[in-house]
Amino acid sequence: MGNVGHNKGAKLGYLVVEPLTKFKDITGKDGHLLRHENSEYHKECVEAGDSFLKTFDSPHLEVINQLSEKR
Repeated sequence: MGNVGHNKGAKLGYLVVEPLTKFKDITGKDGHLLRHENSEYHKECVEAGDSFLKTFDSPHLEVINQLSEKR
């Protein structure tokens, strides 16, 4: 699997391509969950999801609908 993210610079890792096999390493400051949460691809996915939900809940914010309205 290749790199992901806006500039394709983020390498996929824990909880994406590497399975969680050691549950003792899941929490803590160096835990898998925190590393995943702080990864660029996770942050970009959360942002994309938030943006999708925003336009889904308010269709008038979608560019295509704004253009049609102006036309």
